[in-house]
Amino acid sequence: SIVISGESGAGKTECTKQALQYLAEVAGSGDSNIEQKILRANPLLEAYGNAKTVRNNNSSRFGKYVEIFFTGYGRICGASTTNYLLEKSRVVSCGEDERNYHIFFQMCRGMDDDQKKTLHLSDPKDFKYLSKGLTTVKGMDDAKEFEQVLDAMNQLHLSAQQISGILKITAAILHLGNVTFSEQTVKGIVTSSIVGGGKSVGIIAKLLDLEEKKLANGLTYRDIKSRGEVMHIPLSKADAEQVRDAVAKHVYSMLFDWIVVHVNQACSVDDEGQKKNSIGILDIFGFEIFRINSFEQLCINYTNEKLQQLFNLWTFKKEEELYAKEEIKFENVGYSDNQDVLDLIEKKRVGLMDMIDEEIRMPRGSDQSYMLKISKKHEKKKVFKQNKFNKMNFTVSHFAGDVEYSTQGFLFKNKDRLTEDIVDLLTHSNSALLMEIVSKASSSKETLGKKFKKQLFSLMKTLNNTEPHYIRCIKPNKLKAPLVFHGEMVLLQLQYSGVFEAVKIRKSGFPFRHTHGGFYRRYRCSLGRDYKWPEGDIKRCCRILLKHMRQEEGAEIGKFRILYRANEHRTMELYRNLAIENTCLYIQRVYRGHMARKRKNQLLAARPKFIAAMNTRTLVAIDKALTIADGLLNNQILEVDQVKAYKILLEDERRILESLKDLESKDPEKIFKEYRRLFEQ
Repeated sequence: SIVISGESGAGKTECTKQALQYLAEVAGSGDSNIEQKILRANPLLEAYGNAKTVRNNNSSRFGKYVEIFFTGYGRICGASTTNYLLEKSRVVSCGEDERNYHIFFQMCRGMDDDQKKTLHLSDPKDFKYLSKGLTTVKGMDDAKEFEQVLDAMNQLHLSAQQISGILKITAAILHLGNVTFSEQTVKGIVTSSIVGGGKSVGIIAKLLDLEEKKLANGLTYRDIKSRGEVMHIPLSKADAEQVRDAVAKHVYSMLFDWIVVHVNQACSVDDEGQKKNSIGILDIFGFEIFRINSFEQLCINYTNEKLQQLFNLWTFKKEEELYAKEEIKFENVGYSDNQDVLDLIEKKRVGLMDMIDEEIRMPRGSDQSYMLKISKKHEKKKVFKQNKFNKMNFTVSHFAGDVEYSTQGFLFKNKDRLTEDIVDLLTHSNSALLMEIVSKASSSKETLGKKFKKQLFSLMKTLNNTEPHYIRCIKPNKLKAPLVFHGEMVLLQLQYSGVFEAVKIRKSGFPFRHTHGGFYRRYRCSLGRDYKWPEGDIKRCCRILLKHMRQEEGAEIGKFRILYRANEHRTMELYRNLAIENTCLYIQRVYRGHMARKRKNQLLAARPKFIAAMNTRTLVAIDKALTIADGLLNNQILEVDQVKAYKILLEDERRILESLKDLESKDPEKIFKEYRRLFEQ
């Protein structure tokens, strides 16, 4: 697996694309063209899953693990994408200097007038979900990128009906944001009604193929079953707005999940028996610290803590295990273990995630009571701090720095489900696509935190079953500008990511290692071809090589491997290179002698043919002889020059004879001078 990590805006998404392009180029898939489908999926997934944030103009607001499958011959035969934690809250709100998902702006700017008229789209500023933040991004051409999205949909074999359905649902989500409510009290009961965007309700109903009246009721009333009876309870203005936003977020999330499923179907392996090996590429959200950090940031930073632990495991613990296995003395290098932070977040019953779920189950559970409980439970831990000035905030000391979280809205975001009457409304749509994505969505009542933990544990299990390779993306500046390097910012990223500890353990340890057989095969050339090696004792052969290269003290002969450092490696490679150079000179000498003898024999064999050609005094024979000369690689003998000169002579002779023949019929007195000139030639 390839684990691509780094903070938001460091370049993980671009790095993932480069890795996919490389695999597609070097492996390919033959006639199936699977690798092109894998690459074509990027514009579609980025349109629906990426957005502009404060730190990044094309930030992935979801995580993905792309597994590329290979045949036994190393050809790509399929791929599978798993997506993690789409940031649904961005659909309905974003920061002032941020932007909603790219697809909304691409549709508003990339569609022709007829398409816009059908979907009732206009300028992004006309939609409340989009006008809360920026509507343009420097360097982004929304119209051009929308063309790429449509092209990707076609390449992934989405039907015209499916494409139309996707765009209708996406447009309906935009119109949902324009629905506003008023609040009034009738007989002591607070009710709400739609006052703004009444036209939008009709448009939404048309796009989603729902009954307009049922949709309006679903947004302003809630059905509660009690003792076999259904009670029609009016919603307050705040509750109606919550329902509206919840519908927008969930429908968008379900649509995104459906798109990922379809991408997997388009890139699936036809014959499961073909799958022999795989390479997984993990592109997941980087560590995030915003002005206001909520439940989403806790999940994102929790993921990065797990990935950091994996990095520690493979870089430090596995290194130490190797030396112990090889029975080599090694001085342990201290590194920062983040298990205490993980225990704070994920530990059963007392972790932050489980305590949120517990609070949701309480009859009067709230963000305030949750904050009180976690403060009481974890107040003595070094990695947890409560904000003295804001009782709703707490700070976690992550490996990448302290992050302050606001618990406002934690419980609501963690519930992550629609009311049953809204689900029932959507499942009775006449839109085939909407019915499909709603029916395929999980009917589980698990909280978002619980689902995310399950996904994360599954991901870590997958990564632990692979050999991970790491790409650390480093963000050079906060300005998102090229050729600007902020040294302190880069230094902090390297410190937090454990890179310095990894370098330290490599320097103090033995970064170069070979099996006994591999070491013998690589360096045996340094003793020449004629050296007689002891048979059946490969370890003894390695000792002989180390003695010859004077590296007995620097290198360690382990139980299964030879281990050594950079200085020893340079010296041994020098011995090997000198031996290879001498071997190359010997091979060149033998080859050049062989080629010289071969050419000599060719020239000697050609000499009689040149003489015979000149004796014939015909141009045909001369040309044939010169063709033979051309194949002699410009190694000419005297006869070759003679043949070339003889050809010129014969051509002049033929020209003169023809000219004399032309003069025979003319008066000799008049052409005497011409005769004389020709005879002189």
